Amino acid sequence: MLRRSAAFTGGYRDIQFHEIVYKKNLKELLLLLLHDVDEVAKLIANPGGLKWSDKALQRQLERRLKESYQLYLDTMTEMNEIAEELKKELYFGEKNVQDKLLPPETKRRSANRSPSLQQGARPSKISTAKGRMDYEFFRMKFSVGEMIRDELFG
Repeated sequence: MLRRSAAFTGGYRDIQFHEIVYKKNLKELLLLLLHDVDEVAKLIANPGGLKWSDKALQRQLERRLKESYQLYLDTMTEMNEIAEELKKELYFGEKNVQDKLLPPETKRRSANRSPSLQQGARPSKISTAKGRMDYEFFRMKFSVGEMIRDELFG
């Protein structure tokens, strides 16, 4: 379990690092073009989203990036696709799984801050069983999915 936990943590940190670099790069590029911090934040929050297809923005990007425009867009699209695949592969949207992956001290802090259940209430047996099954399925998939993760990170 320790090895998988270390592998998960390392992969998660890699994702966080690349996300920061990616968003900083987008922010620098967009601030040169738009000068509207709120609009830039919306674009960064949804890379590749509907706002990115705005014709005026496309023209500004083309003027700024010149011959690297298409390569930049292709790279951004590919990075978004890989990020979505990683979210699925690492179960980022599954609260049951993510809660079990938290270090004990983080679990205690988050439990103290936002109790999801009323005082003294317990989760149902079905909910608990589903959480365990989700987590065990993740562990099994994670342990045999190293090649897939390496391909996504590589």
